[in-house]
Amino acid sequence: MRCFFSAEHNGWIHLLGAATAITAGVILEITTADWIWITAAIFTVFIAEFFNAAIERAVDLVTEE
Repeated sequence: MRCFFSAEHNGWIHLLGAATAITAGVILEITTADWIWITAAIFTVFIAEFFNAAIERAVDLVTEE
């Protein structure tokens, strides 16, 4: 996971967005149910980005461009 954040620019953007969402949740004192949804959304975005990065790397190995 450390490799992902050091190699992928979008990983940093998603990490910043997650930190912003968590900070806003703490400041706004959201409910436990809202925390569950926020956490699920953050994990979903990171999982999608992991798959996207893996597919991009696989395609880069196959193509010459």
